[in-house]
Amino acid sequence: MARIWRSYHPNASEAAPGLLTLLSEEGHHVRRVLRLRAGDRLAVFDGRGGEWQAELVECDARQVTVRLADPISRLVESPLRIVLHQVECRPESMDWLVQKSTELGVWALVVVNLPGTPQLKGDARLRRWERIAIEAAKQCGRMRLPLLERRSTLVRPDGAGVLALLLDPSADAPALGAVARGAPCPTEVWLAVGPESGFDEDLVVAAETGGWSRVSVGPRILRAETAGVVAVTLAQHLFGDLGGSAMLAAPARRP
Repeated sequence: MARIWRSYHPNASEAAPGLLTLLSEEGHHVRRVLRLRAGDRLAVFDGRGGEWQAELVECDARQVTVRLADPISRLVESPLRIVLHQVECRPESMDWLVQKSTELGVWALVVVNLPGTPQLKGDARLRRWERIAIEAAKQCGRMRLPLLERRSTLVRPDGAGVLALLLDPSADAPALGAVARGAPCPTEVWLAVGPESGFDEDLVVAAETGGWSRVSVGPRILRAETAGVVAVTLAQHLFGDLGGSAMLAAPARRP
């Protein structure tokens, strides 16, 4: 079966069924990179769970227009809400982390800017991460984009069904799998990843008081971005759609 190329437009649901002009960057990709032409078929998703079959009706340097048709229904989103709280690291590492966590199905990525950690202020980085998430979603088939936020501290987990795990490279930290298996089946898993040296001890104590549990992802010291991807993979395996138990989707909520 020939591959169906995918494009993104946040307002696709308002246009379906009917004509939709793609965003300039998406139109450029369709016309100059994919080299599609009028009459070719593709799919358009809105990043909020909707996707539609589409046909190119106009494809030139001025604009690229598609006709949206039938909605597409696929089980591709993880039934587990994973919220990854990641202390900001180097730009290239953050780019990689956004891409891979999107592919792994995280519900939200909260970038934590603690004092003394690398920080790139302004909205430019957030827009870049949003673009990376869009491209990753197009590639892996996701219909929903992860939420992307910045915070200045770790948030206290609230509500029943949230399993909050803080990665700690200390030798006495229990294994993530052991802690997770001993906990009630969660509706959400929150993961906190600090710098490669780990979180400051005072922050760890405060986090434990606030409902987080210290865990380890093995005896080796991982890079910050690697630790986040490993933790997400383990959570998906234990409770999500990478080998764990099947779960019903919980109502969406922001971290």
